[in-house]
Parts: sequence; C-alpha cells; structure tokens
Amino acid sequence: MNPDLPREERIIDLEDKTCKTCSSEMTAIGEAISEKVDFIPAKIIVIRTKRIKYTCTCCQTLVATPMPAEIIDKGIPTDNLLAEIVAKKFIYHLPLYRQQQLFKTMGVDFSLCTLSDWVAAVGNVLAPLAERLKTLLLEQEVIHADETRLNILDNRRGSSVIHGYIWAYASSIHSNIPIIYYDCTDSREGKDAQNILKTFKGKLVVDDYSGYKALFDKYESIIEVGCFTHVRRKFAEIVKVTPHPFAQYFINESAKLYQIEDK
Repeated sequence: MNPDLPREERIIDLEDKTCKTCSSEMTAIGEAISEKVDFIPAKIIVIRTKRIKYTCTCCQTLVATPMPAEIIDKGIPTDNLLAEIVAKKFIYHLPLYRQQQLFKTMGVDFSLCTLSDWVAAVGNVLAPLAERLKTLLLEQEVIHADETRLNILDNRRGSSVIHGYIWAYASSIHSNIPIIYYDCTDSREGKDAQNILKTFKGKLVVDDYSGYKALFDKYESIIEVGCFTHVRRKFAEIVKVTPHPFAQYFINESAKLYQIEDK
C-alpha cells in the first residue's frame, strides 16, 4: 500500500473489560493493527464570496474589492470544477452526458450545452499553452506521429456518429522535453499532417501511410524513419499462413531487439 496516502486513525476498544473466565479486570498489553482503503465521495458545494465595498466620505468615490482571476469571469463554475470536468472527459473518457447524470445525483442539473461551453472556455484558456508545446515539439530532432479514427457523437443529427481523426505527435523518449501534441480533424488527408509538420526539420518516425509519404516528397528537411513494428507485422502475417524459414528467422531476431528495448 502506498505509504504516502493520507491516513486517518480510529480506535476500537472493548466496552466490557471484565475477564470472561475469572471476572478480573483485564489490562491492555498491545494493539492489533490493520489497514483498509476507504473512499470519500466527491461533493458539490456553493462558495459564497463577499467583497467588501469602500467609499470615500470626501469625494464619494466607491471601490469594491476585486474578484480573483478565474477562467470564466462572472460564471458559476470554479476552476476546480472546470478541471474536474475536463479531466474526466479527456483523461478518463467520460462523456459530458454521463457527467451530467452524475451531477444530477449530486443535486445539480447542468445542461449539456452549459457543460460544452465550459469545456470550450477551458480550451480557449489553454490554447496558448498548446501552441507553445507545438513550438517546442517542432524544435526536436525526432518526432513520432500516428493517427487513429475517432467516433464523434453528433447530437445535431439525432445522436448519429460521425468519424473524425485524432493525430498524435510525440517527442522521443530520449528527449529532455516529453511532449505529446494532439490535433483533431474531420479527415485523414495528408494536408492535415502537413499543417502541423511543415516547418519541422528532423527525423519523423511513422508508419507507411501515404499521407506521411507526401511530407517526405514535399519537404527535404523532414527525414523518414520507418516503424519497425510495422515491418515485423508483415513477417508475422506470413508465419501465420506458412512456416517460411526466413520469416520465422526475422521474428526470432526481432524478439532479441525487443528484449534490448525492454532493458
């Protein structure tokens, strides 16, 4: 069990300390200690802020204590609530409509439109940070890139599912700046990768997707580095069909490389 977890102690004692055998008063000689992990559910609270107002008796100037800076000025969510919503959506993949149901069980009814507006507001605030991360990423010597299809629930079309793509661009594990930059698009065209990588000068580790191939043809500053996993996959497909000796040899040698990588 993690020793850094906060701990709360409770003591359980006998109500009757009389010995059941001889009826004498028993004496404590030690403790039997056990530990269990507990969970304290989240709760919704309302924070009321009172700002003191001042006036000048001479010139009647009126001054109120300013509100602290917040992500949504004059809005009802605190920054903590916004962080919770965004983390659940993008880190733990809990859609907003499910979060809405959870909030209802806690006594508040936020509309989906409201939750969406809040997420967009957080995105606007974080946009300069994302842009800075992209700038640092493009300064790296090596970038890994890959894309995958993304199912998007479109309530405007009767809860139909539309297909988009999410692209991930990551610095090397050997880089002293760990960065993963995400880009979401409604297509899987080469121009989407070009929009991100057109100023990159270095080695790009990718699979054999033609959208990346167009980058190498168009920009001499981007050097192609093939993905070994995709190379191995072709030989693995052969071995599944027929015991080809060279294909099996390649698979065996690949395993040695992966052992080195694990170390």
